[in-house]
Amino acid sequence: MAVESPAPSVDQLANAIRAKRDRRLAASDRYRLPDYPHADEAARQAWLGYRQALRNVPEQEGFPWSGANDPAVPWPAEPVGEQG
Repeated sequence: MAVESPAPSVDQLANAIRAKRDRRLAASDRYRLPDYPHADEAARQAWLGYRQALRNVPEQEGFPWSGANDPAVPWPAEPVGEQG
């Protein structure tokens, strides 16, 4: 007889989203450095905006949804072709 695991708590869901957000921030750290060779100022601003949007995820309505993999989480799109 299989025993079902209890549903994650709100704190566990929130922590999972923050952890995924933190990984995305860490992966984009280099693009915020003042000496990163962005193609132009628009590219630099796109990365700064992306990072701010990541920091704002926990402030969005519905947080923490059903966890980090819920399609309702408003993950911002990483700037495309803006690496510099």
